[in-house]
Amino acid sequence: MALVTRSRALLKKILYAPGPLRIKDFAAEFGVSERTIKYDVGSIRLWLVDQGMELKSKPSQGIWIECTEEKRKKLLEQLGHGGDEVFLSQSERVSSITLDLLLADDCLTIGRLAEKNAVSRNTALADLAVIEPFLADWSLRIERSASGIQVTGAEKQRWFVLEKIIQDLLDGNDMFRIVAAVAEARKPNHYFNQVLKSFLDSVDHLDLVFATVGSLVKETERELGVLLSDQCIIGVFIRLCIIISRRSHGWHGREQGTFDFPGTLDGNRGIFAVFRKRLTKLGEETGTRFPESDIWFVCLQALAMISAAPDNQHFAGEVLPDSFSITRRMIQEVGEGLNLPFSEYPDLFTDLLAHISNKLTEYSYGVIEPNPMLHEIRRAYRVMFDQVKAAGIKVFGVYRIYLTDGDVAFMTLHFQNAYERMHGQRKVNALVVCGTGRGSSRLLKTVIENNLKNVSVGGTCSVMELHKTLRQGGHDLVISVLPVNVAVPSVLVSAIPGEADFKNIQQQVGEILKAEQTNQALGSGVKACKKGSGPAHLQMDDPYAVQAWFQNLVFQGFELSRQIVSSVGGHFAAERVEALTLHCIFLMQRTAFGIQYREENSWAARLEGEQPLRDRLLDILQERQIEVTESELQAILKYLE
Repeated sequence: MALVTRSRALLKKILYAPGPLRIKDFAAEFGVSERTIKYDVGSIRLWLVDQGMELKSKPSQGIWIECTEEKRKKLLEQLGHGGDEVFLSQSERVSSITLDLLLADDCLTIGRLAEKNAVSRNTALADLAVIEPFLADWSLRIERSASGIQVTGAEKQRWFVLEKIIQDLLDGNDMFRIVAAVAEARKPNHYFNQVLKSFLDSVDHLDLVFATVGSLVKETERELGVLLSDQCIIGVFIRLCIIISRRSHGWHGREQGTFDFPGTLDGNRGIFAVFRKRLTKLGEETGTRFPESDIWFVCLQALAMISAAPDNQHFAGEVLPDSFSITRRMIQEVGEGLNLPFSEYPDLFTDLLAHISNKLTEYSYGVIEPNPMLHEIRRAYRVMFDQVKAAGIKVFGVYRIYLTDGDVAFMTLHFQNAYERMHGQRKVNALVVCGTGRGSSRLLKTVIENNLKNVSVGGTCSVMELHKTLRQGGHDLVISVLPVNVAVPSVLVSAIPGEADFKNIQQQVGEILKAEQTNQALGSGVKACKKGSGPAHLQMDDPYAVQAWFQNLVFQGFELSRQIVSSVGGHFAAERVEALTLHCIFLMQRTAFGIQYREENSWAARLEGEQPLRDRLLDILQERQIEVTESELQAILKYLE
């Protein structure tokens, strides 16, 4: 049987996980309902039966797979190979069709595209309706004729769109495989991404391409003393694959000046000379001639990495927009779209300005940077990602600069960070301790902050400096590789933390935050309206404080209704539960403002057997320190009849 893309991603997570995973967590992560995940789990269960495996599950624990490490690797390899068993999702299918159209130099029929992607003609036509406006944004057109359809437009634009699509397809696993294959000078045995596999299968002499990129890395370091970064290696590899694949599909450089070549390179002569020498050798080995414009296109990835700013002589035709005004407009657009005052946060402007300035410099070189966290960021912060992307189209589109999803994801992190600070999403301030307070503690700081988003490492020190550092204050938690005896909560971890260490840290963080919430609730309960907590003490000129205060009342009302329903037991119609929830929310607001509930004819005769229910309800209200009138009590009991 076949597994859809989401089911494959879900199964990979189960295989990688050290313990059981819960369906509701998957639903939140993938942005779908729990019912949808249950359907996926059912498909996975059947697929595993075909492999002679069993998916374990328990209501109180979750789902997991028990197997040997060898079997686990074999299953992952099967998921990576995919083959005919894999159905592409709609977004993957759109990427696949777009790549086919951009790579081909002749016409393709709708029937051929539908057959390749295992869909109907109508589905393929619906996908084309999505693809056509996307290509139009890049000044490319889909032309229709009796022979089929093909993309027309400048070859330079075609290359850029190909690069953008491929970069957006990559996840961290694919990037790792590419870099590892470059180091090993041979293509990987399998890929996680089926569309990426299809593209690379279209590249002739792929083993030689990986070996060539590996040689470029070594020769650049040996002759120029420059070690190319992983992102640069991936960019060079993708660009080289694009020009080779285009030529193998029938394009032979008929269009002159495909990619602007400056002619003279001045101070950057060295990097271009290395690339020209190695790619000329590749051309001789494969029987393909690479003109200087092609080599320049590939070389720009490395040139952008080693140069701080573009050379005006080389990029005289490029007029870069002002990064200051671009940053200001982005903050304004995203803020208006989400109705949030991002413009009031100077740190956001400073951080985003630095990022956009660097991005514009890369654009001047025609460089796209891969983002290994793209899919995780898009899944975790979908609303923010979509808003930043829409703002980017509006702001950057004026200058005909088109952001990749990877670029959008980088900027999303800046806005999400500001949003979390704005809404007071508390981060626990941790002090990291090791033997010396130098190298290993700094490594711990990086690893912890990358894996735990609600932990901020505020400092590092040695064991000898620990008590002195704690006396300075400001630390909520100590994370140490050695046993310590301190007054604040502490967690003992390995020098290189693993999943168990992260789980222990997260548990301690949860206890710290829970204790703070309890203290806040005791100090500013709604019932008593203590000094500084009631509406009279709100700063009405601070709309965010007012919003947070009312939001807290809504949450308390919702929690009260759920506690009442679960305590009473039995089955209630959804309409009654919703009505009770609304009543409880209004109850919390009336209590906060000292207003009593009034309802005519509320002194109805009590129902037989009502007293136990009445007593239970009074216990709940007393536990939450909420005082109600008899009429309000009777009104709540009506929902529970």
